[in-house]
Amino acid sequence: MNDTYIKRPHIEDRHILSSCLKGIHRSPQTFVKFCLVAVIAGLLLSGCGGSDEEIESGNNRSNVSLDLDMPASITGGPASASEKASTDFAKSSGMLLGKQSESGDLPCSYIGIDDEDPFGNGYKATKFMVSAVAVWGCVADLLIAVADTVPHDGSIIETDNDVNAANYDREDPTHYSVIDDSDIQTTVRLYYGFDRELPPTLDEQAGFYVSWAEDEDGTVRGRLLINTLELDQDQDPEDPTQMRMDFTHSDEEKAHDMFMRFSSENPWADGFRIRVAKDLDASPLQKVFVAQGIMAMTAQFLPVDEITQLPEIRFFSVANQMGDGASIAQINNMSLAIPLGLEWSLGAYITSKEDVYFFDDDQSSAEPWDWINKQFTSAVYKGGRTALETGGTWIPFSPSLDMIETALELDPGYFADECMSIGDECDELINTVFMGGFAEQESNQGEDPNDWRSMALQAATYLDTVYPNGVDWTGAFAQNFKP
Repeated sequence: MNDTYIKRPHIEDRHILSSCLKGIHRSPQTFVKFCLVAVIAGLLLSGCGGSDEEIESGNNRSNVSLDLDMPASITGGPASASEKASTDFAKSSGMLLGKQSESGDLPCSYIGIDDEDPFGNGYKATKFMVSAVAVWGCVADLLIAVADTVPHDGSIIETDNDVNAANYDREDPTHYSVIDDSDIQTTVRLYYGFDRELPPTLDEQAGFYVSWAEDEDGTVRGRLLINTLELDQDQDPEDPTQMRMDFTHSDEEKAHDMFMRFSSENPWADGFRIRVAKDLDASPLQKVFVAQGIMAMTAQFLPVDEITQLPEIRFFSVANQMGDGASIAQINNMSLAIPLGLEWSLGAYITSKEDVYFFDDDQSSAEPWDWINKQFTSAVYKGGRTALETGGTWIPFSPSLDMIETALELDPGYFADECMSIGDECDELINTVFMGGFAEQESNQGEDPNDWRSMALQAATYLDTVYPNGVDWTGAFAQNFKP
């Protein structure tokens, strides 16, 4: 199997991986669309030379599968090869699975959200989260499938990517290995930047690591680790540096728990965690999938001088097998400043917002929702108001406080009585501004259907930490998984 190699087909963007997880806030579409291209196209075995006899020298094929069979309404649906990468890449991905894709779709490609705002509403947050987990679950499946075709003896196998060759690409692996750690556990490692004269050992840090074990009762436990610093040494300081996905499958539930750590130089985030679980015993028309998300922030998205608190961002979503579902997106302690033209300001506020969205399985309909209910549960004035009390103008846009009270149908003297001093609750103001579709915000519409989704959201539970150990990142990405 020495002619087996790991090689990425040509893709126009040579730095897709470096931007892969970069834009949770800034460019979520990049996150969903390109992470899988970088990983599959750059990190997986694209073909296995040698005879059938050599292939059979590997262990029996694994029955492990991380596919959760999630409906398109919560992943955005599969995306075609034309949307993601070149035809050559689609073909090589088909080879990876031992067959050509009849549809031309990439095996791990999901649309996710279809715009640049993952927090625009709770439903967008759901697709953003769930599609990311679907991608990485599929990537792990491909690695597990590839491992079935090579010896499991821990041999360090060279790829055709020689560090001393003129065509060396440091973004491609130089070595890989597959080993059976025990009768029930297998581990795959991909290495980067090693000279053939000084190859890596199994104790070296791999750029890509996946390990899994299947107990006698059929329970599967595993872990996928990606060290992006090993894969891209020119990484932007704002990129996440490490990713981990734990998976546990039993007869009752399949659960995937994904952790992402950002660089200490990232100006706004420390970590992001997404957990998706599938209840294998549930009725397909009831709560089958539960998705939870949480972000640990180091700064406000839009910093305001008067506000020092950090935002708290949490998600909870449910869906049935058909694709009907509901979601809650909560953003607490979020700063908000409202400028009035170039000169004046309505001030700064620290806000908490809850977005409830009941969605249908048919996302092609004109109204793919049953109920949209967004509201600011709190908006506290923190200072910085410079707007005139009277005498403002609409053109140029510099309205005074009395004009704003009239336009928003607030009580006369609202800014002098209810929302005047630092610490005053001004949620009526903020809800009036934003809940009516201001600035292209989606309007509240529909009504609570009072079905299984309502009951599920009433019993919503949230993740309370982004860290696997609950405290910090210590040991989170150690490549020593033990089931």
